[in-house]
Amino acid sequence: MREILYIDDTPGNRISYYLLLVFLVMLPFDRVYSELALIGLFLHTLVEVWPGVGGGSRRGGGTEGSGDSRSGGIGEGSGSEGMGEGSGSEGMGEGSGSEGMGEGSGSEGMGEGSGSEGFPPGRVFSFRWVGWLVCCLFFIVVVGALYAPSWKDAERHMEKQLALVLFPWIAWHSRLDWNKVKWPLLKAFALSCFFTVVYLYVCAIVAAPSLGALFTPVYLNHSFTAPIDAHATYFAMDVAIALVVVVCVGIEARLLWIKVLYGLMAALFLLALVQLASRAVCLAVLAIVNVLPWLLLRGRLRIVAAGGYILVSLLLVLLVIHNQTLYTRYLVSLKQDMTGVTGRDEDPEPRMVRWGCAWELIRNSPWAGYGTGAEVPKLKERYYAHQLTISYTHELNAHNQVLSYLLNVGLPGGLLYLVVLAAGGVVAWRRRDVLSGSFLVIVVAVSFSENLLDTNKGIFFFSLFFCLLFYPVMGPVVEGEGGGVPVVRPVVAV
Repeated sequence: MREILYIDDTPGNRISYYLLLVFLVMLPFDRVYSELALIGLFLHTLVEVWPGVGGGSRRGGGTEGSGDSRSGGIGEGSGSEGMGEGSGSEGMGEGSGSEGMGEGSGSEGMGEGSGSEGFPPGRVFSFRWVGWLVCCLFFIVVVGALYAPSWKDAERHMEKQLALVLFPWIAWHSRLDWNKVKWPLLKAFALSCFFTVVYLYVCAIVAAPSLGALFTPVYLNHSFTAPIDAHATYFAMDVAIALVVVVCVGIEARLLWIKVLYGLMAALFLLALVQLASRAVCLAVLAIVNVLPWLLLRGRLRIVAAGGYILVSLLLVLLVIHNQTLYTRYLVSLKQDMTGVTGRDEDPEPRMVRWGCAWELIRNSPWAGYGTGAEVPKLKERYYAHQLTISYTHELNAHNQVLSYLLNVGLPGGLLYLVVLAAGGVVAWRRRDVLSGSFLVIVVAVSFSENLLDTNKGIFFFSLFFCLLFYPVMGPVVEGEGGGVPVVRPVVAV
């Protein structure tokens, strides 16, 4: 707990850390708390980079002239510390006299070659390009606003997506080494999700007439998250990331009771995911948990863990099959969603029907779309034409992020979103990073069934974790099994 509540760093970096901590801890709750934390973090970073106030902007991921910094040796100037190999070195570089994380003699900061500044080539791609690609998602929405039919709708859309610019900007200019504080932040986030799940189960158990009633429609999906007024799918995304975090940290823990504790937390998260009944997130998690042991473990322990996760997955599948409510929610509704047949009792207007309406509109304007914020008004026209009363009354969107971009800003927007996800996938594969890979699997799954970047919860989740998980790797790494590729490991202090 001490590593979460205290970091050994400069006062300015501590402020940045605690604001990030508040943002992550409050992420499962009402968006106003996270918004206040984000505003505070932006203003604090702005003060830090303001000329004559905070000493100027950071370049190359480090602090210029900061002799006091303890952020892992990413700064230029005297007093910076790092990790390295070679004579007289303090850093993670190769070659004599290196400071920071560079390769080549005499390098300072995080550069490759003599006297260079900035990130090595791998890090340039992994953050400068991938991080700022997220900003492009916002800028293309701004372009779409120029020909939007309603400036009011476009303005509201841009305001919600402002975090897509703020987080990359903050991560780039902040003097806090996000890689150093990544695991304490993620542990705090996992604890926040854990206590939130416990609270939701207490509310459900107190209200339910029996424990068996927990797996009835009254206590599933949005009804389960009603006490915190959260969307079930977006909270399920939080729980899924928390699950991966506790599994990674639990595997790396040294003490048996710590492993057991994290194992119990993981079991509760799995049960909560079934309770939240988000089909997209559950399918993503089933794929993730059965791949994790093969990436994190070796030898006999890998076989035992893989067998354990397969067994747990089979038990959850049996639970779904033998419970009529869960069976209807996970299997029957999924089948109906994919068939496109209207008028059924369980799902009278499935997603496939709305996707068909969206495709009708996309075919008429494939290159430029209809302008930012025009998605719902245009879809309502098609809903009316096809007599989709529920979708028209509730003003439902396309429930698919790629289709949403195609409707709003055309083919360039849809392709850009896919490029961002593909670039993140390349970086996650190169690092063999389980956490960022799991994040992308969850995002891809949810993007198939929801407009992820249409709500504050989804935008905050996507923008923060994209910047946090794809931040330049400067922490402890171990050699992977395939070609010596480094695998990012959590740092566990027990």
